[in-house]
Amino acid sequence: MHFNTFAEMFLKLFFILSVLVIQIVTERCETPNNEVAECVSLYFCPVLINALATQHPLSIEFVRLSSCGGSRTNPLVCCGSTANFTLFADIIPHGNKVPYNIPSVIKPDKIYCGYQQADVYSRSGNNKVVKDEFPWLALLLYKDINRDKIQLGVLCSGTLITARYVLTGAHCIEKRFSSSYNVTGVRLGNINMENDTDCINASGINECDDQVQDFAIEKLIAYPNHSHSYVGEIKYDIGLIRLNSTVTYTDYIRPICLPFPEKRIAEVGESLFVTGFGRHVEYPYRTLKPFKRKVQSRLISYNECRHSYPKLLTEEHLCTVDVDESNEFACDRDMGGPLISLNKFQWQIEAIFSFTLSECGKPFPHGYTKVRDYLDWIQENIES
Repeated sequence: MHFNTFAEMFLKLFFILSVLVIQIVTERCETPNNEVAECVSLYFCPVLINALATQHPLSIEFVRLSSCGGSRTNPLVCCGSTANFTLFADIIPHGNKVPYNIPSVIKPDKIYCGYQQADVYSRSGNNKVVKDEFPWLALLLYKDINRDKIQLGVLCSGTLITARYVLTGAHCIEKRFSSSYNVTGVRLGNINMENDTDCINASGINECDDQVQDFAIEKLIAYPNHSHSYVGEIKYDIGLIRLNSTVTYTDYIRPICLPFPEKRIAEVGESLFVTGFGRHVEYPYRTLKPFKRKVQSRLISYNECRHSYPKLLTEEHLCTVDVDESNEFACDRDMGGPLISLNKFQWQIEAIFSFTLSECGKPFPHGYTKVRDYLDWIQENIES
């Protein structure tokens, strides 16, 4: 009896000492909110323990994403100052709405970017886009020189990255790439190009977005010495559009995150998404589909892509092929738009759609300009 009691006390003491050792030898880590913290035992992180006690799905997901090792009996977590996803902290008090009274920052800020209301509910299907999904997608407005008429997205789209800047392809904003069209403005907040205000009926409730926001252009910035010719290499196909006024963020208009250096790089075989208004397989050739849609695409290796583009491809590119099961396909009218990935509840832009030789519905690779290679250039060219 004595022996058993002593043994039990020894084991308890050993466990406590083991946990304390783990506590002392901590490592730096990053929480799902990108906060630098320490990797410690879950039992020594009250903020996450309390979050688990609520049994709220977002709190449970936050704790799961906070894991930094350990075992089933002693899990380690990245223990920061909060257990709520940034911008999701007020979801419950505010009726399941993502707050959008966030600062209209001029430079890209990972605290505010990449969130969308749609992710709270995970409402969208494989290819269906709900109204508040991908709120960073921008339609470029072009003037038809021959008919003196403004047209939407006839050549390209873009991506909102701050309250004053849209990222797109250099060839989308240069006159020399189109003798018939001049880019004159940017439209944000549109899901249906046939209407300025879009409404859908979901579960008997009529949901309408705010009226679209149109902006004139203050400045066009194309990367120096860029080239976009199908007879030679396509290089430096990236550009910035500075809007003439500051964007007002809403549920339907938000910036996406840039691929910050500390974020992981998408891997070959990973599924990414292309978003835009390009042609749908049921629509006539070169006819825009009026509704915003998403295309699931798979990242392929540089060598695999080079077989299809031996002359065009450079190290600054990455390539994808559309997923076979999809009934949506990326097309030439999606140029300048974003290739995006989801990372800890935040969306980030991986690349800009630059070129394709594929007709819609054909399993031919699409080429993109890697945004990560141009982060310094973007920061240098964004003004306050």
